[in-house]
Amino acid sequence: PNARIKQGADAYRAAWDKAKDSPWRKMRPAAEPILGSVRMIVVAETDAEAQALIQPAHDRWYQSLEKLANAFGFRALFLAPTFEIAQRVGYVIAGTPDTVRAQLAKHIEESGVNYLLVQLAFGNLTHDQQMRSLKLFAIEVMPKLGAGATVGA
Repeated sequence: PNARIKQGADAYRAAWDKAKDSPWRKMRPAAEPILGSVRMIVVAETDAEAQALIQPAHDRWYQSLEKLANAFGFRALFLAPTFEIAQRVGYVIAGTPDTVRAQLAKHIEESGVNYLLVQLAFGNLTHDQQMRSLKLFAIEVMPKLGAGATVGA
């Protein structure tokens, strides 16, 4: 979906530039609009450990999210229906700090976003797993991503 996100980001930037003299822009005088994306992330000491944690966590999160929708006979079509699809399209990222950083850098470059919202607590991850992932992300990933994007958790 990086290419699809880039299409939207480029269209938004074009509209942003076109509306540069709009009175509404006075409320947001920045030269560049904030364009973001959300990614579920697990950071661990090894890629294998991160992969082993993220799939069941994603599946539990998805089941919980879909429970109410399914009770009323519909699905949340904006979500990838399986972990494999979510991983393939980049909605979930798991690995060592180097792996996660490389995947996020690629996402930022290819999609044109400048704001990342990372979801580090989801599904059946324990508090300790979440905190370890957060610590690795904060110390090893975020500072080395560069100034090209703002990261929110």
